[in-house]
Amino acid sequence: ERGSALVLAAAPAIERPTGLRVAIAGDGPSAGGVRAAATRGIVDALGPIAHSDVPAFLRSLDALIVPGRFETFSLAAAEALAVGTPVVAAGSGGAGELVARSGGGIAFEPGDAAALAGAVRALCAARPAELDALRARGRRHIAEAHTWPAVFARVRTVYDDAIREARCSS
Repeated sequence: ERGSALVLAAAPAIERPTGLRVAIAGDGPSAGGVRAAATRGIVDALGPIAHSDVPAFLRSLDALIVPGRFETFSLAAAEALAVGTPVVAAGSGGAGELVARSGGGIAFEPGDAAALAGAVRALCAARPAELDALRARGRRHIAEAHTWPAVFARVRTVYDDAIREARCSS
């Protein structure tokens, strides 16, 4: 479960004051509920997005919502930041950490639909210069911290520390 029920609960409080339309992409265990909500006009159900279409899709968004409490790294959030799309994420797990470290979005209290809606409204209320800076911070963070050499260096440090600790304890 990636949090689609939370987005469905927050959608009216996002759409009414902002004029934004909430769309949910993907296919999984909650897809039937998302499609049912779409038939009632609550959200748009987009279904799966082809891998080759992901960058253009993410660029087309005003924001990417990553509502899951237990996201690990959250590739979707990293990809959104890389193309300059702000991320609204639960303040726990990998997506929340990515938002906090990058400065490329807004975190909200996990599991709280009102807080999610408030975070999206805050993003919508930001001045254009603030949004431009937020987008730039997200792109810069991904470009600097999530290249293969940067990831390799962090993994290497973890292994070096583990080896050093094992040698000290033997």
